[in-house]
Amino acid sequence: MQWQLETAPTSKAIVVPRVIAHGVIPVLLSATGRYSVFISSAGETSNEAPHVKVSLAEAVSHGPNGADRWVDHVYVDAVGALKNGRQNTIPVVSYQKCQPARTEVEIQALIDGLAPKIAEALDICGRLDEVFQDAARRTAVIGQLKGECDTREGYETACATAGVDTVTDADIATSYAIAYGDFSFPEYSPEVIVQMVLARYRKIALDAEAKSAANLEPEGVPQQSTPTVPVKSGQLWEPCRCGKEPVYMPLHLCDACWPKGV
Repeated sequence: MQWQLETAPTSKAIVVPRVIAHGVIPVLLSATGRYSVFISSAGETSNEAPHVKVSLAEAVSHGPNGADRWVDHVYVDAVGALKNGRQNTIPVVSYQKCQPARTEVEIQALIDGLAPKIAEALDICGRLDEVFQDAARRTAVIGQLKGECDTREGYETACATAGVDTVTDADIATSYAIAYGDFSFPEYSPEVIVQMVLARYRKIALDAEAKSAANLEPEGVPQQSTPTVPVKSGQLWEPCRCGKEPVYMPLHLCDACWPKGV
């Protein structure tokens, strides 16, 4: 099957989008961040057909002699067929720094050096559905074991059953990644997903324990407030409750009966 570039944006990029290899599963080259569409002789586009995508990231600097552009990172992705509005993608090479390539000859040499990774991506493309199904099967154990994470002993048993390392309760309680991380395939391996999600269920249990303990703590004994002794103000020549005179405002008590401060 033959493929050709259908559309490409006009730009000053040194990476020219093109077909590296034809076939039922083609290998397509483009610059990162620049939208390119390829079409087959059968009328399928790269937006719906499985393919290997080789993306080259460009860097640019501006000097007195104009802009200097070069390729400094490479990506190789296995992209599946369009299903349910999306194309599953598995990165084979992701954000790999490379020797600067400025000329077409240097860029071609860089692509030639990626041949083993391109072959790996082609293999994955041919069984991509199987790879995703296997990942779903391996992470399904989370649903079977999450209830065990209510206790530390149960959590450790769950991790042993799943074949993943445990995380200490202290680290679980303070880990931002465990609390808020989004762990999904293929960004993370099934092993990492299982480990981190089981730890998150353990964190839920720890948070519930802490909240329950806080609600059960006895309220503190209220401190007895010390009455404030008012300041004497004004003298009246009238009997106090003890019969002595004079008394002082505002309590109408004599000097001897006036309350003493603490």
